[in-house]
Amino acid sequence: MDPAIMNFSSASSFSLHHAIILLVHLIILLSCHAVQQSAARSVNNSEMDRQALLSFKASISSDPLGVLHSWRTDSLDFCNWRGVRCGRTIPLRVTSLDLSSRQLNGNLSSSLANLTSLTQIDLSNNQLSGGIPKELGTLQHLRYLVLAVDLESNLFSGTIPNFHKMTALQFLNLARNNLSGSIPPSLGNVSSLTVILLNANSLEGSIPDALFQIWNLAVLGLDENYLSGNVPAVLYNISSLTNIYLDRNNLTGRIPSGIGYSLPNLEVFSMSDNNIDGFIPNSLANVSNFHLISLGYNKLVGQVPSLGSLSSLNGLGLGYNFLESGDWTFVKSLTNCTKLQIVVMGGNALSGTLPKSVCNLSTTLEVLHIGKNQLTGPIPVEIGNLVGLVSLQLGQNQFVGTIPVEISNLLNLQRLDMVRNLLSSQIPSVIGNLSQMNILSLSGNKLSGQIPYAIGNLSLLTRLNLDNNNLSGSIPTSLGNCRQFVELNLSSNSLDGSIPILLHNGTSLYVSLDLSNNLLTGSIPPQIGALITLVVLDISFNKFSGEIPSSLGQCVSLTCLDLKHNMLNGSMPELLSELKSIVLLDLSQNMFVGQIPEFFVNFSLLNQLDMSNNYFEGPIPTGGIFQNSRAVTLDGNTRLCSSSSYSIFGFPICPTTAFAKRKNNARLLIIVIPPVTIAILSFFFFMLTLLKGKQAHTSSCYKETMKKVSYVDILKATNWFSPVNKISSSHTGSIYIGRFQFETDLIAIKLFHLDEPGAYNSFLTECEVLRNTRHHNLVKAITVCSTVDLENNEFKAIVLEFMANGSLDMWVHPKLHQNSPKRGLSLGQMIRIAADVASALDYMHNQLTPPLIHCDLMPSNVLLDYDMTARVGDFGSAKFLNASSCSSECLVGVRGTIGYIAPGES
Repeated sequence: MDPAIMNFSSASSFSLHHAIILLVHLIILLSCHAVQQSAARSVNNSEMDRQALLSFKASISSDPLGVLHSWRTDSLDFCNWRGVRCGRTIPLRVTSLDLSSRQLNGNLSSSLANLTSLTQIDLSNNQLSGGIPKELGTLQHLRYLVLAVDLESNLFSGTIPNFHKMTALQFLNLARNNLSGSIPPSLGNVSSLTVILLNANSLEGSIPDALFQIWNLAVLGLDENYLSGNVPAVLYNISSLTNIYLDRNNLTGRIPSGIGYSLPNLEVFSMSDNNIDGFIPNSLANVSNFHLISLGYNKLVGQVPSLGSLSSLNGLGLGYNFLESGDWTFVKSLTNCTKLQIVVMGGNALSGTLPKSVCNLSTTLEVLHIGKNQLTGPIPVEIGNLVGLVSLQLGQNQFVGTIPVEISNLLNLQRLDMVRNLLSSQIPSVIGNLSQMNILSLSGNKLSGQIPYAIGNLSLLTRLNLDNNNLSGSIPTSLGNCRQFVELNLSSNSLDGSIPILLHNGTSLYVSLDLSNNLLTGSIPPQIGALITLVVLDISFNKFSGEIPSSLGQCVSLTCLDLKHNMLNGSMPELLSELKSIVLLDLSQNMFVGQIPEFFVNFSLLNQLDMSNNYFEGPIPTGGIFQNSRAVTLDGNTRLCSSSSYSIFGFPICPTTAFAKRKNNARLLIIVIPPVTIAILSFFFFMLTLLKGKQAHTSSCYKETMKKVSYVDILKATNWFSPVNKISSSHTGSIYIGRFQFETDLIAIKLFHLDEPGAYNSFLTECEVLRNTRHHNLVKAITVCSTVDLENNEFKAIVLEFMANGSLDMWVHPKLHQNSPKRGLSLGQMIRIAADVASALDYMHNQLTPPLIHCDLMPSNVLLDYDMTARVGDFGSAKFLNASSCSSECLVGVRGTIGYIAPGES
């Protein structure tokens, strides 16, 4: 072979060999570099997640439970930090962040968007604030986002970010924050969503139609916002929907008649408290899976459809619409719903008598609300069959008759929070405003008779409202068995007697106690102080007497205390200064005395104070509420005065200068008093000598052995001179029936009108006659009261024995009573009465010295006691004849009632 050719061949072989070796080395080198780059990227991604978590921690301002203590900057094992979960593949990436209910405070860091492998974020029930970072919308793998709170913390604010890039998102819960603005239509582009919960925010505007492009949507919660406009018609075409919550918005429109066919999978349909009108579709009866229908507080009309086919129905809330009862077929159909627990039909136009079929509802029924309708007739006694009831509301109707004793069979009537436990935690209220529902309410009807004693068997009862009826009798002591009372309202009835001890003994759970507008008597029991949680106490418009017990000061939670229009007296107890929470205080129309307490000035929350028509005296305080004349009423307290020259209440200035000079003028008084005393005594003896000859006894005419009574005793005995106690009235006086405190016998009290001419002389004459006469056919005086009233005006009254059978005039001229005349006198009774009157006249004319002439004898002045014995009374016009002469001149000036004066004396 040619050597040149051989050299070329050898050289080529060498170059190819080396090229192959070089290529292999190059491939190995490139592979190692790629592995190094991949490892570097893995390290960088893990470190990026760690740094994102540390950035999130830095945005937390408070961690009281120490949840983030394990999140240390020197720790590389972030997958074991509390609340953090990573995937199983390498490199390690954060897939879940769950820090719910950890009491965290602070803002939500946008660094969470760097956790690009996240599938779940749950930061619910914390106290995070600020806006929701828009960067979270880039997490394409996120399936579960929960930033809600169960309590009404309302922390996150701002608008809802754009989540349209979250193509894997299935569960979105932003409920109970303070998000505002409108619902972004772009949310409809997240077709993977099955649950949207935006309830309890401040969202407004209309519900976007684009939202219903999500054809797999199962749960939609938009309740408790400010949404308006029509409910989109396309909503009713999403057949996958199982739960619709649109309560408490301003939505309008009508429910389609075919909803029962287009939404066959519905379990919860809740649209209460909107402006939905029209009829309730009959097709709802075709949705077999229904658990709850809540359409209350709307404008629905017509009759309620029969829903007896809904065997799974738990709750039916149709209250506060304009629904009619028709033939009550819907109630009969509901007896087939054996799982029914809640029925709310109150506040509609249901009329007629309540059918007995309502008492055949399921024994599992726990809430029955049919109040505020137009129901008439008696309450069915079969109501006692609903033994599962925990709340019964029949108030604000026109029921008549008595309260059925069978209600006492409802032993499960108990507190309201047990009712709330029946409801889904996702909805705060599904049948209207449950917080206004009473446990047992029969108020605002026409019920009569007494409160059944057996109601006391309902020992778990917390709310009892029987107000605004025609109930009478006393408050049953059995109510003392209800030791868990929160509210008791018996106002606006005709109940009498006192507050029973058992009613306020052994319990402190009262919040509101209203006994106003009744006929209750007695004093405020000191045991009232045991009700330390009492917020409202109203006993106004009754006949309570006595002083305010000091123990009332222990009710430090009182915000409203209304005692007006009673007969309470005494001064304000100092312990009332503890009532620092008081907002309204009404003490008007009583008999309170003393100065207005200065501690009222320190009641910073007090905005209404009425102390009018009492007997308060002295200076008006100048600070606090007394700086606002519109908030304070003091009229009718004539002894009040102003401590400054400028008075916003119009009272005179207090005589402080005269009081200040007393001490300085003490020496002057020592000089002046002796001669003044001598002059007064001289005048007194002169008048005594002058009057002795005339035998005119102008002083008090009771003897030492007679009962001594005061003006206040008279007031209490006559119930503040109540018109109910007044028996008769004339020009010079009025007669009241009464009973002294701690005594059992009735008395007659003759009150003299001293401002009328002749009344004063009439009082003196009667005193003189009663002092000098004793006969079983004359009215007997018990005692006399001669004093001044609380306004320092002269007061005269005579206390007489009570004549149970009234006057002869009532028997001679009987009045019609219920279309039948009263029983008249028999012949024998007439003869005995005539003999009694003759005996009295014989005693006055022939046995007394000097003789006594009545001068005003007529049937109304002849009184009849318990056994129909006649007694002559009213000696205001009587005259004693002069002993030395019995001529007609002795009767000059004698006057009596026109028509009953003897012709010769007229």
